[in-house]
Amino acid sequence: MATLLFRSKVKKRTEELSETNKQLNLQIEERKRTELELRKFARMVEASSDAMALIDKEHHHILVNSVYRDTVAAPARDLDDISLPELLGGEFFNKELKESVLSCLQGRVISVQTMPRRDPRSTSYWDITLSPYCLDNNEIDGYVIDIRDVTEQVEIQNRLENAQKMEAIGLLA
Repeated sequence: MATLLFRSKVKKRTEELSETNKQLNLQIEERKRTELELRKFARMVEASSDAMALIDKEHHHILVNSVYRDTVAAPARDLDDISLPELLGGEFFNKELKESVLSCLQGRVISVQTMPRRDPRSTSYWDITLSPYCLDNNEIDGYVIDIRDVTEQVEIQNRLENAQKMEAIGLLA
C-alpha cells in the first residue's frame, strides 16, 4: 500500500516537473527570439549613417554607435565618463542645444540644424534630432541624440540660392 502511494506521488510530481520543464522551454524560446530581435536592432543602429547615442538625464553617454564615435569623438576615446557638454564643448552645448535638451526631457522631439564649432577651419552642418528616452513606465530617463551631417545638402542649397540670385541680377541688367 505504501509503495502504491509512493508511486502515485512520484507520478504526480513527475507530471508537474514535466509541465514546468515545458513552460521553461517556452520561456527560453521566447527569450531567444527576443534576443535575436535585439541583435537585429543593434545591427540596424550600427549600420545607420547617422551618429546616434543614448544620453542620460545628466548628459552622460549610455550607448553610442560607431558613427557617433567617428563624428563626435576620437574612435578610441572612452565616452563612459564624458558628458555631452564636455564632449561638444560647454559653450556650444549651452548656446545650441541646452534649451532643446530641456524641452526634449519634457517629452518633446526636437530638431536643430547647427554648425559644430569644434574646428574653426571646418564648415560642417548638422541636423540634430533629440528624442525622449522612456522607461517601461513611460518615465523619461534620458534622450536619444541623432546627428546627421548635412553639410553637402546645405552647400548645394546655398549654391542654388546664389545661382538664383545671379540669374535674377542677370535679368535685371
